[in-house]
Amino acid sequence: MQIVKQALYENLFLLNEADVDCLIDYKMKDFDPVESICYSSFLNMICQTTSIEDLLQLQICGIGRLFEKKYMINLYLNPKIIYHRDNLLHYICRIISNKINGNNKITGKEIISNPNISKYGEVFLLINNKINFLNYQHFEREIIKSLPYHVPKAFFWFYKHRIIRYSYIYEQVLPGMEKNKKALLESGIELIEKKYGVKFNDYVATIKGLFIWFLGARETRLNSPQFDMKNIGTFYIDKSKFEDTVVIPTLEALSKDIEGYYEEFNRPRRDNIDNDVYRYLQGIFDYPVFKSSDTEFCIIDFKFLIEGICSGLMWKIDSVLKNNKKGNQSIQNIRGQYGYLLENYFVFLMKKIFPGVQLTNNQNSKPDAILEIDANGENYNIIFEFTAKFYRISSLYNKSSKNFSDDLDRVLFSKKRADKGKFINLNKYTNDYQKQNKIVIPILVTESWLGDYDLLNRIDNFLDKKIKEHNLNNLLTSKPFILSLDDLETFWAISTEGNSGKEFVEFLKIWHKAQKGKYLYNFASFISEGKIANNKEYRNFFKVSNLSK
Repeated sequence: MQIVKQALYENLFLLNEADVDCLIDYKMKDFDPVESICYSSFLNMICQTTSIEDLLQLQICGIGRLFEKKYMINLYLNPKIIYHRDNLLHYICRIISNKINGNNKITGKEIISNPNISKYGEVFLLINNKINFLNYQHFEREIIKSLPYHVPKAFFWFYKHRIIRYSYIYEQVLPGMEKNKKALLESGIELIEKKYGVKFNDYVATIKGLFIWFLGARETRLNSPQFDMKNIGTFYIDKSKFEDTVVIPTLEALSKDIEGYYEEFNRPRRDNIDNDVYRYLQGIFDYPVFKSSDTEFCIIDFKFLIEGICSGLMWKIDSVLKNNKKGNQSIQNIRGQYGYLLENYFVFLMKKIFPGVQLTNNQNSKPDAILEIDANGENYNIIFEFTAKFYRISSLYNKSSKNFSDDLDRVLFSKKRADKGKFINLNKYTNDYQKQNKIVIPILVTESWLGDYDLLNRIDNFLDKKIKEHNLNNLLTSKPFILSLDDLETFWAISTEGNSGKEFVEFLKIWHKAQKGKYLYNFASFISEGKIANNKEYRNFFKVSNLSK
């Protein structure tokens, strides 16, 4: 498996590990906090909108700005990442939490000769040292929380899919829900509207507009100015350019200035992150936009901004309910209707991709979908279960992996009647459909990427042990695939109309046997490598130009 490693301070300089935190604080103490946050946010945007291959080249080319040439040969011969999302967010949070109040500038016309840029780079090498052990200790979480960026050439598809998917869900699926179900979900959305003081529809519209600005030009080739990673000026959002729109009120609602962030970081939370590196990330998740002045904003974290209207919506609702000390039953009811909403989209997607699919309308005794395929002289029953359940934000970022494993156990192996684990269901359905003398392929489809089977099993053989513990013997012989909506949408893009079922079987067989290499256990990036989205229905549905209507 090919893993791109982080460049460490110890790769270039002598270092006593005990001095890391002191050195970080010493080297960053004189930076201008506003300018430093803005520049780091700019780098974070580049990291999240650039493939890992291109990002490596960008950072290698820029290394000469940071360090003397005598230190360079190691990094040139063994390419490593200096700047990445984790260390940039930690740096920003550290600037705020430490109340840094210097006046040294990093950027400007003389950036190449600016001595502060070297010190700035050293800070990030030190932060890499600080988080390096954690990354290798919790390899699985590092991969899962890193999506959708840093996957080979596929990051744009991920962002596009999520923006258009949720726009469709809120604008087309939600209005058609049963009145009582719709009312429950809207009660959760109203909590978000009250917290931020902005209409949810305006929130969604703003995200759509920002996506077009930062990534849409790659597909639409619009003549209007777009984000240019070589020009930091295109990164800032100027109030004067968005008068009489919903953009500025929404950004005001989703932003904090430095003092506002400091208060947010120190606000008590019922579900805290106990990891020093990621301790304050919930504050950035809640407010992913930095108000750098009275007239300008910059996006600290593009991923968190988008996730606020995606799977992270339930995180936001849950947080409001917990902080308001509302009952757990409320969030369960809202989450149940959110799951129902996503199931409707799953059904829509399955009908589009596999016209012959059998849908069971939530019958308890059957899987959510069944696909019967004859391929290469063999008969297949592909059975699908869908879930919108996911990890808690603290589970992804906490120091211990226990909460992470507990969440995984809850989603896959729970024995509660109303919340039965999906692997328990898949085991039963596999047994039912094996009686028909067909090859059964069990598939769990998740809203967000839960992780590939092999990846999750790396946690002390977690899945294999749990399957044996629960006597799910059918899953020992028919190992389930775990795919996300992103995976299905990507397959739709490259599938051939009228032949999608056979192609799907072939992709699954290849994926099962593949040496994952640079794909980091991600099905979508693997199957999309070198392929073009030729499916006409897919292209019509996922047109970026549809977002501007």
